[in-house]
Amino acid sequence: MKNLLKSAILIVAAAVPVIMMTLLCFATPPQYSKTFLGELADKHERLKEIEEPKIIVVGGSSVAFGLDSKLLEEHMGMPVVNFGLYASLGTKIMFDLTRPYIREGDIVIIAPELDPQTLSLYFNAEAMWQALDSDFSMLARVRGSELAALVGGWFEYVGKKSRLWLTRADLDPEGVYNRDSFNEYGDISYPRPYNTMLLGYDPNKQIVLDPSIYSRDFLDYMNEYIAHIRKRGAKAYYTFPPMNSTALAPADDESLLEFYRFLRENIDCEAISDINDYLIEENYFFDSNFHLNDSGVRLRTALLIEDLYRTLGRTEALSIEIPEAPARPAVIIEDGREDVWAQYFTFVEFPTVDGEIAGYTVTGVTEAGRGMVKLEIPTVHNGRPVLAIAAGTLDGCSVLTDLTIRSNIISIENGAFGGALALGRLHIYNENEMTMSVSQTGLFDDAAPGLVICLYSKTSFDSYSAGYYWGNYSAMMRLMP
Repeated sequence: MKNLLKSAILIVAAAVPVIMMTLLCFATPPQYSKTFLGELADKHERLKEIEEPKIIVVGGSSVAFGLDSKLLEEHMGMPVVNFGLYASLGTKIMFDLTRPYIREGDIVIIAPELDPQTLSLYFNAEAMWQALDSDFSMLARVRGSELAALVGGWFEYVGKKSRLWLTRADLDPEGVYNRDSFNEYGDISYPRPYNTMLLGYDPNKQIVLDPSIYSRDFLDYMNEYIAHIRKRGAKAYYTFPPMNSTALAPADDESLLEFYRFLRENIDCEAISDINDYLIEENYFFDSNFHLNDSGVRLRTALLIEDLYRTLGRTEALSIEIPEAPARPAVIIEDGREDVWAQYFTFVEFPTVDGEIAGYTVTGVTEAGRGMVKLEIPTVHNGRPVLAIAAGTLDGCSVLTDLTIRSNIISIENGAFGGALALGRLHIYNENEMTMSVSQTGLFDDAAPGLVICLYSKTSFDSYSAGYYWGNYSAMMRLMP
């Protein structure tokens, strides 16, 4: 009897935390509904609601930032669903969410970014939980290993959601990375008049046109998805994302032909576009090498309409006015006094595409700097801004506990924080995460365990924790008093 009682007590004791976590997960108000990821619920709902033949454009954020669905709808005579959102969700989950709603007569256009992450079976459970927070019914569409990953990340998600709820954080990012930035089609309609990137492109995200960017398991899964589309009586086509031509890695005609041959031999549907058309002048972009501004959206949509007309044998004349590429505001780099922190670092020049020196990249720490407990990345060196932090910069900084970064930095390489095993706090004084480009995966893989990202305003915290580049690292972030 005593053993039975003990067993009952243990079962209850084990069940109580799970019950509490379940209540906190499903019974508390959504905490991510105003963020960029909160939009997935609206896209999913539109996909479910349209029963007539439709066009579904599936991809990542280049679809969200790169399509005028109303213009496409007017020329194709079919309703359009913009089903692209965020590379950190992974392309596979976007395929899976659309599967049940593909119907006879639909046209499905597959348009992932040409990047190794989006062309793999990558999946981020934290990002997906944040998207599910607005509509848990989407859980029913999660399959296989992604479901296991969600289970593994559940406690972390509920813990963070609970903290946000208890502190009334009300995540509501300013600017474009907000659910309110989308229109009813799923397009981003937030005004984007010109290119906001300091150099006109993101040097941290070079575009490489090589077959190696496609993983074999992704190709197999995409081809199975294409077979599913056809089985349901729909058509599948492959197209390219808009790509900032300035960010393109060197590629000759032969390598492009090899790339085309690879696509023809490995993708089981027609690639309807000429990749050269989608290598677009930098002034048509907004804040990344795949995100278009307002003028760029119209250009890319017109290209896609032309591709569809040609593929479907439509002969109507097209007359879509394309705006000229908007000029970027002049970047004035003023000479400045040497930053006192510059004495502790080593540098290399940071050139622009045309060879001019825009500023400097931090590459390492001097012997004197390696003995410092606290360091700050300088803002100015030799009268020019310090713009980037290279991999290996902190090698040998064994006693460093605090590092400060300010708004001058536009790019940080993976591996920049490795080698500083005592580093516990990264202080960021920059309120817009999109001005500081980093990889969405691997930035802190070799950093000290327990590293905390300290942010000093609600605007900054909302921007980074729900951000495009930094959002995957939100579990490390704290809003400081």
